[in-house]
Amino acid sequence: MNRTRVLGSVLLSGLMLLGSAAVASPAQAYATVACDPKGATSTDAAIAAQLNTKLTAKMRNAMTAYRVSCARMVVKAVRDRGLPQHAATIAATTVAVETTFQNISEMVDHDSLGLFQQRASWGSAANRLNPTWSTNAFLNKMTSLYPSNSWMNAAVGKVSQDVQVSAYPQRYYDNASDGKIIADTLWPLVAEVPVKPDPHGTVYARSRDAAGVWETNATRVDANPNIAGIAGTKNADGSMHIFAAVPGSGIWHRKAWEANATQIDTNPNVKAVTAASLPNGTMHVFAVIEGSGVWTRTRAANGVWNNNAVHLDSNPAIDGISATGLADGTIHFFGLVPGSGIWERTRNANGVWNTNANQIDTNDSISDIASAALPDGTLHVFGAILGSGVWTRTRTAAGVWNNNAVHMDSNPAVNAISAAGLPNGTLQIDVTVDGSGVWHRSRNTAGTWDSNAVKIDGNGSVFSTYTVGLNDNTIGVGTNVDLS
Repeated sequence: MNRTRVLGSVLLSGLMLLGSAAVASPAQAYATVACDPKGATSTDAAIAAQLNTKLTAKMRNAMTAYRVSCARMVVKAVRDRGLPQHAATIAATTVAVETTFQNISEMVDHDSLGLFQQRASWGSAANRLNPTWSTNAFLNKMTSLYPSNSWMNAAVGKVSQDVQVSAYPQRYYDNASDGKIIADTLWPLVAEVPVKPDPHGTVYARSRDAAGVWETNATRVDANPNIAGIAGTKNADGSMHIFAAVPGSGIWHRKAWEANATQIDTNPNVKAVTAASLPNGTMHVFAVIEGSGVWTRTRAANGVWNNNAVHLDSNPAIDGISATGLADGTIHFFGLVPGSGIWERTRNANGVWNTNANQIDTNDSISDIASAALPDGTLHVFGAILGSGVWTRTRTAAGVWNNNAVHMDSNPAVNAISAAGLPNGTLQIDVTVDGSGVWHRSRNTAGTWDSNAVKIDGNGSVFSTYTVGLNDNTIGVGTNVDLS
C-alpha cells in the first residue's frame, strides 16, 4: 500500500467521526477535492487541534487536517501576493462562512464551486476549484472595490459582504474573529517554506514464518532510488509479486525474487500503485496517474500483460489506493480522495466494473488506506487518521458493511498502512511511523487484535509498505525507504 497521497449513501458513518472532537461541528455534506495537491499533513492535524481550542464562532471544534490544509492554501496565496496579513483575515473569514474550509466540487448554490463558492461568471470550474486562483480572484475584486488599500480600514465583515454579496451579511461579521485567529496562526507558517521533494527510495523485504518469527534482517530487493510507491500481491499459484511506481519511468513488476524487474507500464506520471489477484490466476495492477485518475492493467493466467490500460476513474484528486480480490472472483478497489474520504468500486466475476463509485467513508482527515480479504469472504478496510491512529471496518460475505468502525491502533503518528489476510483466517497489518519505523499487529480468528504492536523495522525513513499473506501462512513485508 502506498502513501501518495473517487468515489452514494454513506455506509461508514463511524469512520466519518474518527479523530474529531466530541462537540458537534459543521458536517461535510457535499463532494470535495483536495486543496493542497500533496494533501493534508501531520502538521495540519496538529494545528487543527490547536485551533479548535481557540476559535469561538462557527469553526470552533470544526477544524480538521483537511480544513487546515485549505486554510493554509488561502493564507499562502495572500502572502505570496504580497498583501498585508489583514487580507488573509478577510479571506479566511469569507471561506469560513461560505464552506467551512471545504473545497466543494459539486454545484450546490446554482453553479457555485470551490472554497469561496464562486459562480461560473468568475471563471472555469478548474480555476474555481484551485485555491490559489480562487483566492486571487477574491482579492482582485476586493482591491477593485477598495482601491488604495482602503480595505485595510473597513470592517472585515463589510469587505467580505461587498465582495460576496451574500443574502446573510451578518455571518461575516460574526466569524471575523475566527478569521483573524486562523490568519494569525498560519501566516508565519506559509512564508518561503522550502518544498520537500516527494519521498522516493529503494525497497527492502522481510518475512515472518508461519510460527510468527520475523527475519532478523531485511534484504534489499530493489536498488532503484527513485521508487515512490510499492505494492504486493499473492498469485493463485502461491507466488508473491511486487510492483514499484517510478515517476518518470512507469510501473515495474518483479516476481519474488527474480533478479530483474520488468517494465509493464511506461507512463511517466505514475504516483501510486496497488495490486490484487483472483483465483483464476489473473493479476490486476492499479495506478494513480498525475492529473488523470486511476488506470488498471491485467495480467492473464498465462503471464501475459494486456497491451492497453483501462481508465477506471477520472477523478484527478485520488491520492491513496488499495485493491483486494475475493474468492468469488470480484475485485474491490478503494480510492482515497483528500477532503472527501474513501470510495469503493467493484468489478464483478464477469469482469465488469460498476459504473458509479460508492462513498463508504466521508472522513476528510484520512491520510492512507489499505484493504484485505479473508477466506470466509469478509472484506476489511483500514484508514489511517492523522492524530488519531488506525480504524478498521468490515464488509460481511453477504456484502453488508458493519455500522461501527473499530479503533485498532491509537498511535497518532501513523502515516502509511498495508494489510493482508492469511489462509488461517487471521488479519495482518503493518504501519509506518515517521522517525520510528514499521510496526506489525495481528487479529486472531476470534476477531481480537493484539494488545500491542510489534516493531519489525527500526528504519525511521520508511514511507510506504506492502504486506502479502502466502499460502503457507507466512507473511512478506516490503519497505520503501526515503532517500529524498
